[in-house]
Amino acid sequence: MIPDIDEDEDTPPIVNKKIKTENGVLDKVSPNITSPKTRTTTTTTTITTNKSTSSVKTTPTTRKPVLIKKEIDSSSSDSSSDSSDSSSSDSSDSDSSSEDEKPKKAVTKKPSPASSKKNSPKPTATTPKKAAAKKKPEDSKGKKKTTRKRKIEETEEEDDNGKNRWWEEEGDEDGPKWQTLSHNGPVFPPAYIPHGTKFLYDGKVVKLTPEQEEVATFYANYLETDHVKKEAFRDNFFAEFRGLLTTEQKKTIKNLAKCDFSHIHTFLQERKETRKSRSKNEKDAEAAEKKKLQEKYGFAMIDGFKEKIGNFTIEPPGLFLGRGAHPKTGMLKQRIYPSDVTINIGKGENVPPSPIPGHEWKDVVHDNTVTWLAFWKESINGGTKYIWLAPSSKIKGQADRKKFEVARKLKDCIESIRKGYIKSFTNDSEEKRQLGVALYLIDFLALRVGNEKGEDQADTVGCCSLRVEHIKLGKDNTITLDFLGKDSMRYFNTVKIRPDAYKVLQECVKGKKPSELLFDDLSVAQLNTHLKKQMDGLSAKVFRTYNASITLQKELNKMDESEYSTIEEKILYYNRCNREVAILCNHQKAPPKNLSETLGKIDDKILEYNDLIDLCRIKLKLKPKTSDKDDIEEREKERLKKLIEANIAKKEENKTDKEVSFDTKATFERSRNIPDGEQKINDKIDKYEKQIKKLEIQKTTKDELKTVALGTSKINYLDPRITVSFCKKWGIPVEKIFSKALRDKFPWSDVDKSYKF
Repeated sequence: MIPDIDEDEDTPPIVNKKIKTENGVLDKVSPNITSPKTRTTTTTTTITTNKSTSSVKTTPTTRKPVLIKKEIDSSSSDSSSDSSDSSSSDSSDSDSSSEDEKPKKAVTKKPSPASSKKNSPKPTATTPKKAAAKKKPEDSKGKKKTTRKRKIEETEEEDDNGKNRWWEEEGDEDGPKWQTLSHNGPVFPPAYIPHGTKFLYDGKVVKLTPEQEEVATFYANYLETDHVKKEAFRDNFFAEFRGLLTTEQKKTIKNLAKCDFSHIHTFLQERKETRKSRSKNEKDAEAAEKKKLQEKYGFAMIDGFKEKIGNFTIEPPGLFLGRGAHPKTGMLKQRIYPSDVTINIGKGENVPPSPIPGHEWKDVVHDNTVTWLAFWKESINGGTKYIWLAPSSKIKGQADRKKFEVARKLKDCIESIRKGYIKSFTNDSEEKRQLGVALYLIDFLALRVGNEKGEDQADTVGCCSLRVEHIKLGKDNTITLDFLGKDSMRYFNTVKIRPDAYKVLQECVKGKKPSELLFDDLSVAQLNTHLKKQMDGLSAKVFRTYNASITLQKELNKMDESEYSTIEEKILYYNRCNREVAILCNHQKAPPKNLSETLGKIDDKILEYNDLIDLCRIKLKLKPKTSDKDDIEEREKERLKKLIEANIAKKEENKTDKEVSFDTKATFERSRNIPDGEQKINDKIDKYEKQIKKLEIQKTTKDELKTVALGTSKINYLDPRITVSFCKKWGIPVEKIFSKALRDKFPWSDVDKSYKF
C-alpha cells in the first residue's frame, strides 16, 4: 500500500548564517545544517546536551472524595516524577505565571457581581470559520455517516459556543483579576495499593511495609534507565529508603548494591504489558472515566464563563529526577494531602470539601488580585506549586498579550537604551561599567539574568551569576561563554563583541580566581531597578521576548517565494527561521533515540515511490531511472510480506490470518494498479514525485531539528501575530504551524497580513 505522508508533523529549521542585530553581528554556526542561503561564518556555536454562562454551585453534602479510582501505574511515573521540576521547565518562562502573585490572606472587599454580557461568536485567525452545515450522506440503512473530520469540526463549533471573547472588549487588565470564582478543587492521586512482590537483600527476602514497598517500587521503575547510573540518584534514594526502615531492618540493609529490586521491576513490566493488551471496551471505559473527571474538576466558573483549568491534579509521590546534574536527584517527593493545600475561591461560593477524611484544607482564601486556584509547597526544593487556569483562559491570554505588547513597545526606545549602556562602558564607576556590559550581553546574546543558587541546587547560571571560569577571552575581541544555563542545558558560544565591551570584560577577569563572580559589583536587583527606569515594565525577559520576536520577523521578511513555492517548503522556511530564534535563546533538546530508525523509514518510503515511478516508466516502455525491474519486484514482494505480517498482528478478533492476508494482498495490488494511457501514467508519476518531495522535506526537518526545541519559543517568546500574518500572506493554514493548543492559547492573535512586530 502506498505510504501516507504525515503533513501535520512539525517541520523544521536550521540555518548557517549571521544574525544581525542593531548593535552588532552575532555569528552562529551549527553542525550539519543546510541553509536556504549559505553564508560564510568565522565563529562557532556548539549546542549539546463556556458553554454555560451561569454560575455553578455545588452542595458540599452531596460531594464524594476526589480520588482517582484507578491505581496509578508506577511504570508511568517517569513522566510524573518530572512534574515537580516544572518550576524550572521551559513552560515556566511564560509571563502569565507572574512572580508577583504571592499567596495572600483572604480579601475582605466584596466582589461586584459578574457581568453576564457575552458577544456573539466571531471567527478569528486561530479559530477557523465554520462552514455552513452540509447534509450528511446516508447509507443503505438510512443511517447518517459521520467522518472523523466532521466530528472534530462539530466539537470545535460546540466548544466555541459561549466562549469568553474577552479580546474583543476593552477592559482594565491591571485591575482585579476576577469578580466571581468557583471550582471543585484539585484531584488527588489515589492511595497506594501494595502489590506484595518480594524484595531481596543479599539474596534473602525482606518483608516491607506498604510505605517501604511504595518507595522501593519507585526505584524499581528506573532500573533500566540512565537515572540509576547516576551516583547522586542512587545515594539520595538509598538515604530516603533507609529513612523508612525500622531499627532492625537498618542493621541488615546497609548497602544498595545488595538490594534486589528485580522482582518488583518484572512485576511493573508485566503490569505495563497487561495495560497495553486491554480490550477496546476497557480502554473506552477508562477514557469515559477520565472525561467525566475532566468535566467535573477540569473547569472553573469565572465571571459567568466556564474556563478550562490547566492542571487540576496534584502530582503523585515519586522520586525527584531533576534536570541535568541536579544534586537532589533521587530524593523522595512526598505525598501531598489537602492539609498541605491552600484554596482560592470567590467569596460566598461553596468551598469544595476535602476529599480525604481527616485532612482539611490548609487554608481557604478569597483573593481576586491573583489568578491561582490552589497552591502547596513541594518537599524537594520547598518551591510553591500552583494550580492555574489553562493557557486558553482570559486571565492567561491577557497576560500573554500584555507581555508581547511590552516587548513591542521596547522597539520605540531600544536605540536610546543601547546608547545608554554603550556609553557606560567608559564610565568612571566600575559598577556602572559592569551593569552596561551585563545589559549588552543580555541584549546581544539573549542571556537570562541569572539568580544566586544555594549549595543544594543545580549549578546553573545566568548573566549576573557568571563566574570567571565561564568565560574565555580570545583574540580579535572574541569571547567564549561556556556554562550550564536553565534546566542544566549547556550554553557554549564563541562570538565577536564590541571592542569597548571586550575591554571591560578584561577588567572584570583581571586578578580574579576562576570561582569568583565575573560581575562582582552587580546584583540582579540593581539590574532590574535600572531596567525599570529605562521603560515601564522592562525586564531582562522582555529583552529575550523582543529579540526573539524581532529576529523571527526579520528572517521571515527575507523569504523568496520563487525558492519556497509550495506550502511544505514555506513551512520549512518558517521553521528554519524559528530555529534561529531557538539557537539565539539556547532552546535545546536531546536528539531522539530513534532518529536513525525514523529517517530510515522515510528513506524506505522514498525508495518505494521511486520504484512505483519506475514501474510506470516500464509500462511506458521507458528505461527505469533508479532500479532494474527484477530488483523492484523483489522489494515489492518483501513489502507485501511485511504488510501482511503487520496487519495480522493487529487484526480484529473475528478475522482469520488467511482473510487478513487475502484482503491485504488485494489492497496492495490495487495500490499498484497503473492506468492505461500515457497522460494518466504521467499524472501518476507526477503524483509520486510530489510525495517524494514532501518526504524529503520531512526528512530534512527531522534531521535539522534533532537538537533544537522549537516549542519553547512558540509558547513563550514569539509574538503569535507574526506567525498569523506570515500564514495569511503566503496562504499557509495556521494549523500547519500552530497546534490546536497554541491556537487556543492565542485567540487574540487575529491580524491581517500587513502586521509587523
